[in-house]
Amino acid sequence: MFTNPPNSQGLTELVWLRLLEGRENDDSTFRSAIETMETAYFYRARYIGDPRYVRFPEWLLSGPVESVAQRAGKMTFGGASDTTAFSVFDGDFGISAIQSNYMGFGSGHTIHGTGINMSNRGSYFTLDERHHNCVAPRKLSFHTLMATLARGGDRKIFLGSMGGDVQPQVNVQILIRLIDLGLDIQESIDRPRFAYPATIYGTSDIYVEPGLRIEGAKGVEPLNSLMGHAQGITVSHETRAGFDLRGGDAFTQVF
Repeated sequence: MFTNPPNSQGLTELVWLRLLEGRENDDSTFRSAIETMETAYFYRARYIGDPRYVRFPEWLLSGPVESVAQRAGKMTFGGASDTTAFSVFDGDFGISAIQSNYMGFGSGHTIHGTGINMSNRGSYFTLDERHHNCVAPRKLSFHTLMATLARGGDRKIFLGSMGGDVQPQVNVQILIRLIDLGLDIQESIDRPRFAYPATIYGTSDIYVEPGLRIEGAKGVEPLNSLMGHAQGITVSHETRAGFDLRGGDAFTQVF
């Protein structure tokens, strides 16, 4: 599987999927995913940022899964972008891409004479000098943008999602349904999801759409935007595409 490197949060997805290796997965409780999410998000908060300032440990991707799980610290679950993700397949080549100005029109500044709006991704920096994502000249901020290329059996998967900090969760839940459960891309996107919208600076409650049984999670209405928006394509003996109804009526009317 391939995704964006640091300073993107994409490595969260790779670590999380490693922790799920050999575990039984279902999409009624997502028990295994919930049990391993805390570890994956601990490493996200600790090690992902500008690689010149914080080094991501190689053993998280190559060491024994047991060691990855045991060496994580604790994050206690407790007390909400303007992104476009798209997948394209032309019959020969496919891509998964993601772009974001962040917060509406980004920073509110345009490069003179170009019409190009500058992004606002620097807003994810902190002023805490002890934190590896503290703002500094020419430094790259941690960011949430991540695209995914994967293979499940004989299917090539081009997957992207919008939703800020929950993007790894959206992708992992869809991949479990695609790869472990063998579902179609549209059904994998449509089914209810959970979301843990925590930043790298703290924790959050877990939210869940109707149809999932997750103890202690707070319920929300079906097809809630908090769960992110996903689009994807699978390619094998046939090509299938899926898009997310959580994008709202304005999006679905385009189709």
